[in-house]
Amino acid sequence: MKGTPVNTTIDRPNRDALNKVLDIYRDAMRPFIVRALKRVRGQQVEELVRQTLNHRQAEQFSLNLSKTGNDVAASIDVGDFPHIVGRKWNE
Repeated sequence: MKGTPVNTTIDRPNRDALNKVLDIYRDAMRPFIVRALKRVRGQQVEELVRQTLNHRQAEQFSLNLSKTGNDVAASIDVGDFPHIVGRKWNE
C-alpha cells in the first residue's frame, strides 16, 4: 500500500534472555575449566590460563585477577573459553 511505512528493522532475539543464558554458561564453565586445569601437573592454573591467551587477553586476565582478589575462575573472560579449552584440553 502506498504511504504505509515499511518495517525495515530485522526482528532480533531478546537480548536480555541471551545475556542471561550467556551468564549461566559462563558461571557453569569457569569452575569446570579451573578444575580441569588443576589436573595439569607442575603448573599453576593462572600460568596455564596466561599461556593460552594472546598478550592483550593475558593482560586483561591479570587485571581481572587483581580486581577479583586473585579469584582465577571469576577472572576468566567467557570469550577466552575457546582458547583455554582448545589449547590445554589434552594436557
